[in-house]
Amino acid sequence: MRLVLGFAILLLTAVPAPPAESADPRESEDCRPRHSIIDYPPYAELLCSGLAKMALGLPSAALKDFEAAARIDIHEVPNFEIYTYLAHAQLLLGDQDAYRESITKSELALFVWSGTYHCSYAEPEVRLLDAVGLALATAEADAVAATMCGDIYTAYYEPGSRTLESIASDGRLAEYHLQVRALIDRREAMSETDR
Repeated sequence: MRLVLGFAILLLTAVPAPPAESADPRESEDCRPRHSIIDYPPYAELLCSGLAKMALGLPSAALKDFEAAARIDIHEVPNFEIYTYLAHAQLLLGDQDAYRESITKSELALFVWSGTYHCSYAEPEVRLLDAVGLALATAEADAVAATMCGDIYTAYYEPGSRTLESIASDGRLAEYHLQVRALIDRREAMSETDR
């Protein structure tokens, strides 16, 4: 009896208490700041809706929201953070080509956002340059250059342009990217051992 009671207490203390507010990110005023650096309501609604669907185990429905968010043209800030969300939903759906492309774009975009990679505006087209100044010539790099590069965004890449809040948000996005990347690596390692 004492063992059963001890096990029951362990279970009760291990289960987190229900949140005070709704667990649905769309109903939380905190969804956008926690999950997005982009402060644009139509985008935030799609992102939060997709996150809620992911939490409910509906990656296909979430992917539709994330894809719609990816198509939004946001003039003030590059719309790159969606790549990680796309990769996560695509991973859960088992679409290997899609999640590999999205996680690669996510990584390239984070390198640009962090100042490690740079935009080159030499003719005939915009290119991404790696940390030593070599042009990256891949379809993913070209897509990220189209998203991340442009005169309107240069202020974001200059030293001193970030607030502490934006730095914290950047950190959360990078951490999420690394978590999804680890899930992909784990899945692909398991696929290799299955062959």
